[in-house]
Amino acid sequence: MVVRRPATACLDGLRVLSMAWVMFGHVMAIESSSGGGYSNPADFLPPYGFTTTLAGQLLFASRFAVDTFLLISGYLVVCVLHKHNTTMSGPSSNADDDDARRHPLIRYCRNLPRLLLGRLLRLVPLYWMTLGFWIIIAPHLGHGPFW
Repeated sequence: MVVRRPATACLDGLRVLSMAWVMFGHVMAIESSSGGGYSNPADFLPPYGFTTTLAGQLLFASRFAVDTFLLISGYLVVCVLHKHNTTMSGPSSNADDDDARRHPLIRYCRNLPRLLLGRLLRLVPLYWMTLGFWIIIAPHLGHGPFW
């Protein structure tokens, strides 16, 4: 059995790797700057500290993974939108629909409200849950900078 994958399937793997790299960089940055991190700067700074190791260099290079992740994600979104808009078909007798078939920009502009509504319905519930957590639950978790 032959499984057909889209031409952009390898970009999903790169996106996962860049996301993991960003999370690694944030974990290491928080770990090194908090109370459980390095109390002696000589353990962290050159010439013999953590920043001279491969993991230390990856920590500081993780800012580039953010750009990579956003670039790949934006490209994949555009590919999905383009695929969705080019497969839009059906008989039409309306002159406006014929114009929309000839001019892709008209199709994109017509689909923009539906796209924005879909994103709104996907993101707003998560935003409300996060906001509710920080307003209702987080004040009861503890006090101080390292709770």
